[in-house]
Amino acid sequence: MNNLPKKILIFAAHHDDETISCAGTIKKLSSLGVEITVVFATDGSTGVDHTEKYESNIKSKRILEAEKVAKLLGIKKIINWSQECQKFRNTKNNLHNAIKVIREVRPCIIMTHSNHEKHRDHKNLSNLIVEAAWKSSEDIMPNLGKRHKVKDVWAFEVVDPLDRIDFCIDISNYIDVKLKAMKIYESQENVVSGIIDYIDGIAKVRGYEIGVKHAEAFKRIGVQPREVF
Repeated sequence: MNNLPKKILIFAAHHDDETISCAGTIKKLSSLGVEITVVFATDGSTGVDHTEKYESNIKSKRILEAEKVAKLLGIKKIINWSQECQKFRNTKNNLHNAIKVIREVRPCIIMTHSNHEKHRDHKNLSNLIVEAAWKSSEDIMPNLGKRHKVKDVWAFEVVDPLDRIDFCIDISNYIDVKLKAMKIYESQENVVSGIIDYIDGIAKVRGYEIGVKHAEAFKRIGVQPREVF
């Protein structure tokens, strides 16, 4: 792959969003030496199905599942903000936390949710990260680290297909790993009915669009102009 980014930073609202959206891309890029960091914004505390099997330990269970997935996919580091699920807000404190992480990790590309998703945590996180990526490049707030300009910000697909596709990444050789990673999130098996079939199905659709078996789709949402030449 030409112009391979050295570092990618992913902001996901919940433990499993990174897998549903871009586990194939994560595995593909980490296998090529790209350093991947994932930030989980919430504690996932509302992700309990009607069996109530994990009701007493859902937060710790989801963190353990995410750690297992990280090893499988080659994610270098996980950061847990552990904010209450369904209550994530675009606040000044959260904005500064995001800027600090961006300046510490210094990624080439940031991946996160699109702001047209139905889940409130997804929408609020998307808007926050787009702003944080822009503010990170300004020579302000030195207490949050040295300024850093992110080359681009991409939105990924979770369970709400993107309204526009700018990039597709061929994950034909990594779809099995993606499905295996999703199965590690056993606490979420019944939360979103048919999620394995959905993951396989939309990967086939995106693959068809670029002439391969399976792919993952992304939309550019960065607010700063991207340097081309």
